Amino acid sequence: MTRDIYWRDPRGLQQLARAHAGETGIMVHGWYNRLRGWRSALGWNAITVRVDGTPRTVLYQFKPGPIWIALSSGVHVVDFGGGGRQLHSEWVKLARGEALMIAFKPRERIPFRRMPTDEQWSLRELW
Repeated sequence: MTRDIYWRDPRGLQQLARAHAGETGIMVHGWYNRLRGWRSALGWNAITVRVDGTPRTVLYQFKPGPIWIALSSGVHVVDFGGGGRQLHSEWVKLARGEALMIAFKPRERIPFRRMPTDEQWSLRELW
């Protein structure tokens, strides 16, 4: 059973929302498992976030965000890469004063299981 990450709010989201209320941009967050000994599947330990081809931030397993990325209004392509390959891409259209959150739950290696779990991606409007 997988839990839907769309409705979950990461720690620190309310503080970032207050600090950037009314601004245009995106928040990115990784839902990494906090258990000791847990590890993500190959290529998911550090995720590089590129906006319109420019690297903007890196989400690490032990520093998953949420991280605010200020953008201008308009159309943007947000790419997520890890392990030397592209993992996911989102096309977003932002109006002035609009903010979106892009979250992911990486593939996991679970002890005594042959195959890692599937990744999950979520895009939702914040304001």
